[in-house]
Amino acid sequence: MKQIFMVGNTHYDPVWLWKWDEALSSITATFRSALERMKETPDFCYSFSAPAVLEQIEKTDPALFAEIKARVAEGRWDLAEGWWLQADTNALLGESLVRQGLYAQLYLEEKFGKRSLAAFNIDSFGHCSNLPQILSGCGMKYYAFWRPNAEQFQLPSPLFCWKGAADSSVLAYRVGGEGGDIFTEDFEKQTMEPVVNSETDCDLMVVFGVTDHGGAPTKAEIKSIEKYREQEKERLSIRFGTVEDYFALQEGKKLPEVNGEIPVTFIGPYSNFTEIKKNNRRAEYSVLNAEKVAVLQKQLLGAKYPTKTLTRAWKDILFNQFHDILGGCCIEDAYFDARNLHGRAMQNTDEIVTYGLQAITNRIQMPGKNPDNAWNLVIWNLNGTDFDSVLEAEAQWAWEFPWYGGGIELVDEDGNTYPCQIIREKSVVPRFRSRFAFRANIPAMSYRTFIVKQTDEPYTHKEPEKATCIENGRYRIAVENDSVSLYEKGKLVSDSFLVPYVMGDICDTWGFNKTVYESEKQYLKLENAEITEEGPILTKLKTEWRYHHSKVEIYYTLTDSHIDCTYRANWQEEGCALKLEFAAVGENVSCSAAGPYSIDKRDEMEYECPMGEFLSLSSDEAELNVVADSIFAYRFEKGAAGLTVLRNCIFGDLRTEPLAKADYRFMGQGITDGKLRVFTEKRKNLAADAAAHNNAPRILLEANHTGSFASSDTFYRCTNPEISLTVLKQQEKGSGNVMRLFNPTGKEQTATVSVFGAETKVKLKPFEICTLKEDKGIWSICNMLEE
Repeated sequence: MKQIFMVGNTHYDPVWLWKWDEALSSITATFRSALERMKETPDFCYSFSAPAVLEQIEKTDPALFAEIKARVAEGRWDLAEGWWLQADTNALLGESLVRQGLYAQLYLEEKFGKRSLAAFNIDSFGHCSNLPQILSGCGMKYYAFWRPNAEQFQLPSPLFCWKGAADSSVLAYRVGGEGGDIFTEDFEKQTMEPVVNSETDCDLMVVFGVTDHGGAPTKAEIKSIEKYREQEKERLSIRFGTVEDYFALQEGKKLPEVNGEIPVTFIGPYSNFTEIKKNNRRAEYSVLNAEKVAVLQKQLLGAKYPTKTLTRAWKDILFNQFHDILGGCCIEDAYFDARNLHGRAMQNTDEIVTYGLQAITNRIQMPGKNPDNAWNLVIWNLNGTDFDSVLEAEAQWAWEFPWYGGGIELVDEDGNTYPCQIIREKSVVPRFRSRFAFRANIPAMSYRTFIVKQTDEPYTHKEPEKATCIENGRYRIAVENDSVSLYEKGKLVSDSFLVPYVMGDICDTWGFNKTVYESEKQYLKLENAEITEEGPILTKLKTEWRYHHSKVEIYYTLTDSHIDCTYRANWQEEGCALKLEFAAVGENVSCSAAGPYSIDKRDEMEYECPMGEFLSLSSDEAELNVVADSIFAYRFEKGAAGLTVLRNCIFGDLRTEPLAKADYRFMGQGITDGKLRVFTEKRKNLAADAAAHNNAPRILLEANHTGSFASSDTFYRCTNPEISLTVLKQQEKGSGNVMRLFNPTGKEQTATVSVFGAETKVKLKPFEICTLKEDKGIWSICNMLEE
């Protein structure tokens, strides 16, 4: 007999068209109502467990929280959401999805004595390809979702086996549509009648309850279910149940398989409100750096690991990853609170990093000796892969030392010299400070020290001069006819290289009602181009572009290994999307983009696609790879990717009628800036390139002093540069360390890795995430819950 599980639930947005304080009041009333339904209906069950929300209830209503705990113990309150909350799964680092599971499961275990086997993420806008591996690693076997619906993305069945990398899989179910419509206005006619007459072969899980602002399943809904249960008892088994009840009954069945991502088809969530996504990326790197520095301090100085501070920072970051918050789909007022959460997380973790690195640096033997030099640089690479690129630093002269405006070189502890190029400093006080560019190689998880040596060579800042091209021994950028071309050793590789253009956009905030942009590309007018820096390390071309009332500045910087691009848009328009055209010459252009712990190859399509930290274009004539700190969406068509800089929709706009004239707030107005780095050859590890760009080494300007630590040291080693160390932290339930490795390639990789001299060998399948924990110097593989 076909089984129909009626799962009582509240789809609850802790922030959306309201702020979190209003939502907190609503969910308190919702939970009281759900508990009342349990008293009225003995077999009614309720599924809800977002720990971020339960933690709020624990703080504000201990008696209500105690009653929830009792119902959980009874088995009638199902802990169905094994994440901190219903998160976005595309615009964040893969490690954030791991922490969504880790901190949620730890909370549920501590407060309720059990964990969740399911992630109930019905309203997120798309689902990244390696999510099954992350869910499995966090102890979850089941995944329930709603978007994209059947009209937006076809699946073989509402119930299927979703396969991820490294032989991972979860049972997945799409609620809604053929899986049982949810959030309907007429529950009996729009939900119950279609469900009992459904010709879908699989058992059904039907989610019912009030949506968005809170509200438990209603008496009327329960009465309707009881009516149909009795009416259809000869042919259907209709029961109140839980998410885990449903999935447990499906175990062992032969199900269709789905591989890869379940993609978003909306124009908005990854194009909207770049600021929130950029702050999320900054906060992610800040807390990951803090964990690593805390481990270094513990190992080198015997300091206590700051577990509470790091956990609180992660929870702030995870809350802001709620799909509507990170998707830029909330009202403008909500982002004041989001900024505060990110600010708290970044300030607290940056203090761990700053104080920790300085405490270690105080004990490092500086290579410089008085009076031969004034300063030393201590460069810390906190990434899990080597850094080999151009850096910029500043040194202070007056009043500690004589005013100075001449040349500089760096000297390492072995006496090797490194040329520097003087560039324009951040301030405008000549000879007060010096800013300089140089190339450095800093191994993974290490520091190196350099003497800052004055050469006394005269230097005068060159005034900007108008130009239509710049070049060095490898690259040439030419600007003409409102376009930009890139050449490598005389060969054209891009005939539209990060060129700004605009698309008309009258869509709602999400793109639910209209999913594509309105107009043809409107390229911005080039108003000026001039060289602002020129030398052996880097050469920089500043370009200025105009569109109606708006201005965009783009700097193209050539080095011998890559091209950097920084942009700053002062945007004053309404109903537009600003993009950068990134094109590869040649035929058969293919495109792939990073996702959370994944890389996905995508065909041309009419929709915006999410983009992680990098994107690649490959043709029979060119290879172009771009890493970015502030681009989260693109559209690939005709051999080019349109990288979305900003979108100009209205905050919280879900209208279906034409927009009436009124005083609305448009997002994307004001200043939007970001930076890109482009490589023109196939890279061994683009994930490492992205980390080097988005999480560049920390540079400390240090006076001469002696110390017990060597002038350079390395704390992590890996024999294979194609494997990335993404995490180094202390165990949540022990004093040993945890490291997480990721293989971002499509091939199996092996390596010998060591941390503080403790060595182990690893073999990683394509796109495998490998977690290891250490006990008394011995590393062993564990799951993402560190077990």
